Amino acid sequence: MKTKTRIDQLFCVLGVIVALGWTGLLMARDHTDSHWVNLQGVLRDNNGNPLNGSFDMTFRFFDAAAGGNEILIDEHLSAGTGNVTVSGGLFNVALGSGNLLDGSGPGTFVRLSDVFGNVEAVYLEIQASGEVLSPRIGMRSAGSALNADHLDGKDAAEFLDTSGAAQTKAGDLSVGGSISVDEDLTLSDGSVLRAARPDPPCFGLSNRFEDCLNGTVTDTVTGLIWLEDASCPALGGQQLWMSANQAAVGLSDGTCGLTDNSSAGDWRLPTKDEWQMIVDQANTNGCSFPGPFVPDTLGLGCWSEGDPFSGVQSDRYWSSTSIANNPSSAWSAILDFGGVSSNRKTSINGVWPVRGGP
Repeated sequence: MKTKTRIDQLFCVLGVIVALGWTGLLMARDHTDSHWVNLQGVLRDNNGNPLNGSFDMTFRFFDAAAGGNEILIDEHLSAGTGNVTVSGGLFNVALGSGNLLDGSGPGTFVRLSDVFGNVEAVYLEIQASGEVLSPRIGMRSAGSALNADHLDGKDAAEFLDTSGAAQTKAGDLSVGGSISVDEDLTLSDGSVLRAARPDPPCFGLSNRFEDCLNGTVTDTVTGLIWLEDASCPALGGQQLWMSANQAAVGLSDGTCGLTDNSSAGDWRLPTKDEWQMIVDQANTNGCSFPGPFVPDTLGLGCWSEGDPFSGVQSDRYWSSTSIANNPSSAWSAILDFGGVSSNRKTSINGVWPVRGGP
């Protein structure tokens, strides 16, 4: 009892001078996910002399300057995480870095950021070597800083980030209104919801080939949508078969005069059969060398510039169809003679993309 009395007298301190500041450190499972608040203070004996040595200290957080609810306990003990070193009366403690215990008050608090994220007013009580120092310290600016990445008790990571950084939402998401997506939306099963659907075919009352006024022309017989510009420079001119397919697939709105909301992947090269229908109709219409063997807008005559296509070349254009018994070759449309024939894939031919169709 005498020893305890001497210790009690030893800590009849003149006061604890406290400076608070947020360290911004993050920790892990044994409180490594907590924030720390740095506390500096001075311990003196009852004669005002600075103390030296190592002292067990316990820091308790309350919701009132006196009485109130105990929220969280932070122990810095020699038998636990280590006690506090005092030199020349000065000590420095990272609150939240000791052995953290839930307080006796309502709610569950396991880290310091929980306290400032959920309790409006927080007061610190210090116990040094068994003696409770008085008065409690109101933690205001430090608590506000610690709670700067919280809103309504939730961590910043729980809210939608409006930056360009990728973000993952764990669990279900329920939306009461509409969702606007600027890019395609890829689902977990690999399926893709398109942000914007390309314009559908357009139809008139008399033309076979209808100008949709968005850089595309619809074949109203087949429903196939053709690129209006048959020699768009952005497609790279005449190319090998593989490159021609890649150029067609990469076509999208904003290229080759398109304003049709199409995206890369919407377009492709025509098939052999789709080309065959074009040149067959041109032959039926009486088109002749040097072509090109492409029907006009009505579908009853032969093409001329802007009727309705532009830049049609009297030359070969690739199809997407390989030769079944000779996969090193593919079919191409011969628009100067009005036919469809095979070509080695190492040849160079024109690129005229289409999309949709039957």
